[in-house]
Amino acid sequence: MAFFLVSCGGNPTTNEAAARMGQPAPEFTLADLEGKTHSLKDYRGKVVLLDFWATWCGPCRVSTPALGRLHQKLKARNFAVLSISVDDSADPVKKYVKKQNVPFLTLMADSNVQAEYRVRAIPTFVLVDAEGVIVKIFQGFAPSMEDAWEREILKLLKN
Repeated sequence: MAFFLVSCGGNPTTNEAAARMGQPAPEFTLADLEGKTHSLKDYRGKVVLLDFWATWCGPCRVSTPALGRLHQKLKARNFAVLSISVDDSADPVKKYVKKQNVPFLTLMADSNVQAEYRVRAIPTFVLVDAEGVIVKIFQGFAPSMEDAWEREILKLLKN
């Protein structure tokens, strides 16, 4: 049996100040599905997995249960998943999150956050350590990524 890494096309960017591994994660303040704003800096001291996705992206939808399991397993250990939808409207996102019973915070992206994180394809996952530094960037999704995420996160939680 073979597993393939899959992703959906995205918007290319040439922003030279964009996110890079080993560099501080670009700060952002984004609205959740109820309009309340959340900033990345609010999560300083926690390991954070950013999930850039959309409701129309098949691989993104396939990754949702894996993210939910990871969230449930590690949420008590200074870890958070921040799901950042690149959909044009919050309406389909609200329906999807409710139908799938998504247990982690979902935010709505703006064009700045997509450019600053160099989101060229979705899903894109960005692992940020407790000091706010980008440790890993994963593009696309394959079922084996759930184990890879957990290994990387556990390493960071031990430090």
